[in-house]
Amino acid sequence: MTKTGVYIHVPFCRRKCAYCDFYSVCDLSPMDDYVDALCREIRAAGDDRLVDTIFVGGGTPSLLRAAQWRRIFDALTDAFILDYLEEFTVECNPESCSAELFDAFRSLGVNRLSIGVQSLQDEVLAVMGRVHTADEALAALRMAHTLFANVNADYIVGLPHQTAASVTADLAAMLPFVRHVSVYALQLEEGTPIERSVRAGRIALPDEDEAAALYQAAADYLQAHGLTRYEVSNFAASGYQCRRNLHCWQSKEYMGFGPAAHSFAGGRRFYHSPDLAAYMADCTRYRDEGDNTLSDRKEETIMLGLRTTLGVDLAAYYERFGVDFCEEYAAVLANPLVRKTCSICDGYFRIDPELLYVSNQISLLFINK
Repeated sequence: MTKTGVYIHVPFCRRKCAYCDFYSVCDLSPMDDYVDALCREIRAAGDDRLVDTIFVGGGTPSLLRAAQWRRIFDALTDAFILDYLEEFTVECNPESCSAELFDAFRSLGVNRLSIGVQSLQDEVLAVMGRVHTADEALAALRMAHTLFANVNADYIVGLPHQTAASVTADLAAMLPFVRHVSVYALQLEEGTPIERSVRAGRIALPDEDEAAALYQAAADYLQAHGLTRYEVSNFAASGYQCRRNLHCWQSKEYMGFGPAAHSFAGGRRFYHSPDLAAYMADCTRYRDEGDNTLSDRKEETIMLGLRTTLGVDLAAYYERFGVDFCEEYAAVLANPLVRKTCSICDGYFRIDPELLYVSNQISLLFINK
């Protein structure tokens, strides 16, 4: 039987970060009602399918209490077959981590934590509007490391006050406690506080070249210290690649639960609107993302594959679409940029791992062929 991934969106935060445009609310009072609705939705979707990965993101999932986690896990157990579960990840923010919560996670089978560190410089955290301090982030990593073998840290580059030296110092402080690091370049999302501050001239960000140099400094340091890049933004020790990430990049099916969560199942893509009140009123009302045409599926397969160091699986492409990738895209493969940055190796079409930053440009060439 086909294995499915599960994603759960927990839309609560103590305070909205200045750079974030993910859906969340800062009123924590509806958490119990949200959990009620979430459990109803999960049970309504239950069909005894095999689940191999669970990923709980947000928002700040670590704000939920142990009893609420138990209710969610019971609903998952009622709805799905978890005997083949390989990875159960929960995102946590440092200020809401505790030994009690981590013990509850372990009792439910959580085997991977993702800690939102973002920076270990207090002045950078202040620009981002983070609730926690650098010391709290390190304390959360230490605690997680004592209880979980598989810990990820999220980190952001391209912010004021950052230098190559401060970035590598942050990573050096984190590495004893993690097996996976996700490094993201700051994206200025329209309407966020940091975007408005930059537009008004109150904050000056590194320019494009400086931000790229910071990112490269992070990538070089991680790879020199045993964390291999396997996707544009992700670095892992051998055997610690995030299975949920790989699940998505290989275009496998997943079920999304909670407000703003997206699903891909039965060839259909659908989602919940980013509206907590509407979700709690009717947790099984979905919106369809529209027709997923053959062209759409091909473009998505290529785009997702090119984000990874492995690349696009040519045999799988032929099996899925019945056409030879190299014949179908012969004109694109002859493009000078593609010839300079890409190759075919061991049955995969891939971008040189050191040049993954051009993945969007390469993907557009296939989309616009």
